[in-house]
Amino acid sequence: MASLAFPDPARRVDSGVASSTPATAGHPLEARLKATDSRAAKLHDIRLQYGSALAMRIASEESMACEVGRLPGLPSSGVMLETVRGRDETLGFSDVLNLPHEAPEAARASLHDQTERLYGISGGEKFI
Repeated sequence: MASLAFPDPARRVDSGVASSTPATAGHPLEARLKATDSRAAKLHDIRLQYGSALAMRIASEESMACEVGRLPGLPSSGVMLETVRGRDETLGFSDVLNLPHEAPEAARASLHDQTERLYGISGGEKFI
């Protein structure tokens, strides 16, 4: 007696078209979108709970705190950014170890030289 089984199709529907690419490979940006930091996840949660206005306000405060700087040659301590992010009351290894003023480096240009370079004042001949 003949069997009534269906024949196998020429190509399976759930397998990939090309044998070189696995079936689980997604779009190239998929991994980048999944790898979000905890800050973006917190902003997303705030957006869902309290609305987009608060999330935009927190994001704008953080971007303004990132832009705060001092004169060239004076390193910024980043106190405002740490305060906005809520890390001002914690003490970690990066606060104690590997401080920039303790690094064994050659002497840098003075504050006046860096300011002249920033505003394009230096470079000309000096007349006495």
